[in-house]
Amino acid sequence: RPRMKWQVMDMTAMKFADGTFDVAFDKGGLDALMGDEGAEADEAGLRLLGEVARVVHPATGVYFCVTLAQEHVLRTLLSALGEGWATAIHKPPPPPDMARAPLQPLLVVARPVP
Repeated sequence: RPRMKWQVMDMTAMKFADGTFDVAFDKGGLDALMGDEGAEADEAGLRLLGEVARVVHPATGVYFCVTLAQEHVLRTLLSALGEGWATAIHKPPPPPDMARAPLQPLLVVARPVP
């Protein structure tokens, strides 16, 4: 992919301009920041979600979040993207090796409401 650029930065303090992206995709980033329940985890999750809200284009953007849906992660995610976002939650069928796992992946799709 010769036109693809990789950049390394803090996902809770990105260096992109407001509204830069039409799509933001998170597979496990929020889960990693919020692994253990507590104020520190909540603050880190809110910083990430604030950055997502900032860099996703307000009229055309969409945020895809694949999460293992721990209760505190979902609570933070849904409260941060409450008003001003249209949010849908999808539960894909688990792969056979995860069928009995206590945490099942969810796909959260959120779009800013202009």
